[in-house]
Amino acid sequence: MSLMTKEPSLRQKQKANTRSKLKKTAKASFLTNGIEATNTRAISAEADVAVGTFFAHFPDKMSLIKEIFFDEMDASLHLSANELASVPKSNPGDFLYHYAHNLFDFYLEYREFTLLVLGQSLLQKGFFQAQLQVLTQGVMHRFSAVGVDEASSRIFAENMIANFQQVLLDMLASQADSKNAWLTRVLQLNRPFEHMYQTAEERFQGE
Repeated sequence: MSLMTKEPSLRQKQKANTRSKLKKTAKASFLTNGIEATNTRAISAEADVAVGTFFAHFPDKMSLIKEIFFDEMDASLHLSANELASVPKSNPGDFLYHYAHNLFDFYLEYREFTLLVLGQSLLQKGFFQAQLQVLTQGVMHRFSAVGVDEASSRIFAENMIANFQQVLLDMLASQADSKNAWLTRVLQLNRPFEHMYQTAEERFQGE
């Protein structure tokens, strides 16, 4: 017996449309006018909904900020994952570069969002720590694939990701509007680990 997916009711569709409209309106206002200068009343008026309706969807402005931020960040992460899927074999530096290339664009475009959410996440060991762990695992996997033991792979990966994190924080603090110099900095800091990878790969292929 097959299970049939229940169609959403008209009320559910209207609710989803209202939530989407609020997010779209808020995102445009946040990016144009700034988060601090945009209040919930202004967002509600622009979206043509009552203030009470806003709070029926979002308990406060920060919850709306986070939802927009995570939606956009997920899109950036998926873009990086899709790019890497088309690369038959990527070394640790290539892997990290692909993610930095897209994530730095995202963090710069959503700088105010990032500073608000990032600060809270670092204090609470939230999403940013989880994101760094994903990157760490990706780098570790590539070292392991050329015969580097798990302990060494973890040390190399954690150092490379720490460099990525430091450059990101420096970039945000600098008020930079371009990522290129910062991407170069990530590559420079991680060059010793790239040499370690190349040496391990040559040894692994020669066995």
